[in-house]
Amino acid sequence: MACGPPSRPAGCPFPPSKSLRGIAFTGRQISYENADTWYPSWAADGNLYSPWTDGKVEGVNSGSGGAKATTGQAKIVGDSPLALKITDVSTFASSPEPYGGRYPCGSLVYNGVWYYGTYCLIETPKLGLNWDVLGPLVGFRTSSDFGKTWTETPHTPADPLFPEPEHVGGPVKLGAPHFADFGRNMEHSPDAYAYLVGPRRGGQRPQAAAGQSELDHRRPDYLARVRPSLKTMNDRASWAYFGGHSKSGQAVWTRDFAKIRPLFEWNNRAGCVTITYNAPSRST
Repeated sequence: MACGPPSRPAGCPFPPSKSLRGIAFTGRQISYENADTWYPSWAADGNLYSPWTDGKVEGVNSGSGGAKATTGQAKIVGDSPLALKITDVSTFASSPEPYGGRYPCGSLVYNGVWYYGTYCLIETPKLGLNWDVLGPLVGFRTSSDFGKTWTETPHTPADPLFPEPEHVGGPVKLGAPHFADFGRNMEHSPDAYAYLVGPRRGGQRPQAAAGQSELDHRRPDYLARVRPSLKTMNDRASWAYFGGHSKSGQAVWTRDFAKIRPLFEWNNRAGCVTITYNAPSRST
């Protein structure tokens, strides 16, 4: 991760990139479906598998709000981004209560198992806002047949995987998290761990503008890791959390969620951070 000239903003916590010098847009593009929250994961079979919701895909509708909220899943086939085929489209119902909506987040396909995370949101219409308070990552439903059948997470919005928030509507640190992308079947993971990164959201909003959404107030990002399996993914004791750095500069990992520390701090600038490993440059 890096920032570089000529538009490196003041306070950016990252050094200038040594490999990336700019971004060029070719103008080529294609539109596939009318839905959002696509987070594809590259599986060992060569296909991409992705969540989606709030729209229609191949004639299938999904809506993430209300007691009957659904989230969708689909297989993406093809090697060219301009010639992809979306197949095996379906939805899965999961209650968001006591929250108002349930959305896709961290999604990972590893060794033939699809781990599909969802998180919650709260609607506060009295503030004139929609889905402005972030709830917790609930947990991961799992599929061993690429989304044809599913086993629901043992966790619920009221009893989520990580021990947060302290109360409904309270701040969360691993809000709407996403897995670091280590390529096909996590082939570039340096240690066989899956890493989950998410921004802290919610709680007190210092100097927030009147009517500003909680989702507009972006806090530090936090990191957790696990060696993914059907046994570990929904087991809180199997997860470790980034706890800062030692005096020698080494990463400290802790099983105590209360000791989790920011991966970096850049308040109001970080947003929904994602991490992708770039194999040619051997960097993230």
